[in-house]
Amino acid sequence: MKTLKFLAIFCLGAMLCACQGAGTETGSGSGTGSGSGSDSDNDKGLHLSVDKLFIYNNGGADADGIATFTVTYNGEDVTADSAIFLEDDPIDGNTYTSTAKPCSLRFWAQYGLEQTKSDIILNIVQTPPAAPAAPQDNNPTKTNFVRRVLLTQFTGTSCGYCPEMMNALYEVSNHAYTKNKFILAAAHLFGTNDPAYLNDAKTLDKTMGVVGFPTVNADMWKNESDRSTNSVYDLIDAAYKRTTVKGGIAANSTFYEEENYVVTTCLIKAAEGTEFRVGAWLLEDNLTGNQANNGYSPLPGVNFNHHNNSIRLANKSFNVERNYTGVSVGRIEAGATKSHSFAFPLLKTWKTQDLRIVLFISTKEGNKWCVNNVISCPINGVTDFEYTE
Repeated sequence: MKTLKFLAIFCLGAMLCACQGAGTETGSGSGTGSGSGSDSDNDKGLHLSVDKLFIYNNGGADADGIATFTVTYNGEDVTADSAIFLEDDPIDGNTYTSTAKPCSLRFWAQYGLEQTKSDIILNIVQTPPAAPAAPQDNNPTKTNFVRRVLLTQFTGTSCGYCPEMMNALYEVSNHAYTKNKFILAAAHLFGTNDPAYLNDAKTLDKTMGVVGFPTVNADMWKNESDRSTNSVYDLIDAAYKRTTVKGGIAANSTFYEEENYVVTTCLIKAAEGTEFRVGAWLLEDNLTGNQANNGYSPLPGVNFNHHNNSIRLANKSFNVERNYTGVSVGRIEAGATKSHSFAFPLLKTWKTQDLRIVLFISTKEGNKWCVNNVISCPINGVTDFEYTE
């Protein structure tokens, strides 16, 4: 089965159950893990790290099902001379695989008389179904892609000033000049009682430099906190004009009802040769939640208590890398393509008829990765490349 990269595994916390020892331990000698998950950034003392904090329950059938631990003491690798424990039982060697149902496991290490002060939590997640085939490129010679801006609305039902921004976004969404130039995603990060609240909230807003609510971000490039329609209009227009289109995206998605998974394979096609990242977010529409309001009146057609475009799972690769600019697919030469697959585990409370996927590519602008193009795709269907003519 083609290796898939997970998105936003933080949302699986609600799906994981407690389990102890429900796995298979395998030994592989001295540790070589990258330390993606660790109990401290301080080199002093005894520390345990692991190359990924989430593994599929495929019993180690591929790399995504194997976690490799490393033990250091005062910065020196002492894995070969240490014992690594799952709860209170030592594992064999420094790798761990599992066929357990989704759950969370606690690991710690001992070196001589020293013990790690903090634990590593390893999450076992359901292995996703096979990825669908990449969509077919029906116009292999074309590279004149339609470009759209990824507009991310930072909001929440506890934010009393957010209704004014909701009015502004409604107006630009219906303005003839801007309505087809952007795709909107709403990150509900203000208030955990929000029915659309996005877990691991601080990672996303820090990525985009958000310091207050409401804020709208364009392409992970620039923020706008002014709640006027003209300010949002100008932000979209400036983002749309700031760069040439570097590539396009097509996608093929399949919803597996029995497994409660959405698996998407996208095809990235370069208009010019450069390095690309690709990301995918799962969005839900038609959520209802009482919106705080500091006295703003809704425009005709606006219901402040009705929430669309809500991010349920935001881009994050399968391992612990929390890079919302996307997963690297390397350099793609002009006219060439590369494919990448994503898997979304769904919560039963999400209404599948209201779910869709936003996929984007990002490219380097100076020292910063910014979104260059974005599309929307159904969870069970195909979105083709869109060309200007």
